[in-house]
Amino acid sequence: MEWTQISTALEVNNANDYYPAEDALKNAATPTDTSAPLTIEWDSKNSYDQYYYYPHFAEIQDFQANETTEFSVIWNGEQQYGPFTPNRSLLTVFSTKPQTSDGGRCSFQLIRTNR
Repeated sequence: MEWTQISTALEVNNANDYYPAEDALKNAATPTDTSAPLTIEWDSKNSYDQYYYYPHFAEIQDFQANETTEFSVIWNGEQQYGPFTPNRSLLTVFSTKPQTSDGGRCSFQLIRTNR
């Protein structure tokens, strides 16, 4: 999948329990095809491996009054969080229980809603 890199020079709030790097929060990727999910996939060497995810979100784009970004977090085809709309404040989404692979394959997706 093709991704478009975007960034901002504006300050992004990184104050939460994890304090992710502000430079990382100032950069993002969006699918070139805006209707496609942003997907990260990998193979697990051991199908019993367990994973926790901690993605951090902050909106770095300016939108018109009638525009918004809303999406859901999906792990191996199952909705884990959302739908939600990030704002300029930092939001950390995390798994409350370990996630496992699906036959050795792991898939983490951000799927945009029609909103």
